[in-house]
Amino acid sequence: MLKVIASTICGLLLCTLNACGGESPKPKPLGATSSPSSPSAQPTITDAVKQKNKAGVRAAVEAFVAAWNHAATTGETAGLESMSTRSCDLCMGAIKTAQDTYAAGGSYGNADWSVRAYDFRGFEGGTAYVEVTVDTEPNTYVPSAGASPLTSQGRKGELHFLQLRWDANKGWRVAALDPRVEP
Repeated sequence: MLKVIASTICGLLLCTLNACGGESPKPKPLGATSSPSSPSAQPTITDAVKQKNKAGVRAAVEAFVAAWNHAATTGETAGLESMSTRSCDLCMGAIKTAQDTYAAGGSYGNADWSVRAYDFRGFEGGTAYVEVTVDTEPNTYVPSAGASPLTSQGRKGELHFLQLRWDANKGWRVAALDPRVEP
């Protein structure tokens, strides 16, 4: 099952990184994110994610994107694990894919998400709903040492939906990324 999820995430990451036509204005980063393809320290998850309000949700999305970028850049997934719940299948698959890729000597190059737009959609019980529009620059994915790089022209304006769940001890965490609604 994890292999299927990891394959799905790898496909999703590559899909996220695929070309999309048209020129777009340069996006403004949402919060602090790591610079593309330059290893950095593990992103800091601030106490702001523990605010049970819109500001806390935004801080959690910023921390999640920074952790996502850090995992792709370095293979270090502790931040992404901390900002995701086990119920987020795509998050767990991305974590496994990053770990497996770097363990095999592979890498991602310039695959960071740059958030162009953030749209808080509301609360329902202990769940917050957010839409983010992200851009990626031209990039590469090398699945393992010695493998040929797979290249992408990047993608502009890709919409992602996030469901964040409240945890009294940890604050807001991503419970679903691009959730599928099944009839």
